[in-house]
Amino acid sequence: EVYVMPKPENGVTISEPALGDGWRVMASPNGALKNLEDGSRWEYLFWEGFSNLETPETGFVVARNGLGRFFDEKLSYLGLNAKEIADFKEFWLKQLSEDGYYVISFVDKKELDEHAPLIVEPAPDTSIRVFFDYKVSDKPMRVKKQVLEKGPERDGFTLVEWGGALY
Repeated sequence: EVYVMPKPENGVTISEPALGDGWRVMASPNGALKNLEDGSRWEYLFWEGFSNLETPETGFVVARNGLGRFFDEKLSYLGLNAKEIADFKEFWLKQLSEDGYYVISFVDKKELDEHAPLIVEPAPDTSIRVFFDYKVSDKPMRVKKQVLEKGPERDGFTLVEWGGALY
């Protein structure tokens, strides 16, 4: 049994299932989640909200047609597994639909923990939180390449969260 409560600085605006005073779920080793409030089953708990995250000044310039390969590589490095990467891409490649180039920056986990903490009880043995921001340009831009910290090895009860800035 796990309790989860996202606490972004400026609140949660949308959640699935309904957040209420936090989610109480039964988490299975395969990642399946059962909402203890109503018995509904979920692959993910979804929340959207606002916080004062600072976009890194470093990043990666990626052409629209290279986003799939880019996310395969970087998300794997950051600790997501094949299913999580596929689900991430299913959502985000539709959102990032403008032709041109994207400057993709991943927010440091410490920054994310400070501005959009998650209360999780019991505390996970391993925590993987991936959040990105982006800018769109009609031509390639020069940016200092971001140096990413490799995601942790999964050990025991593992929390996985992925998302990005919606514009």
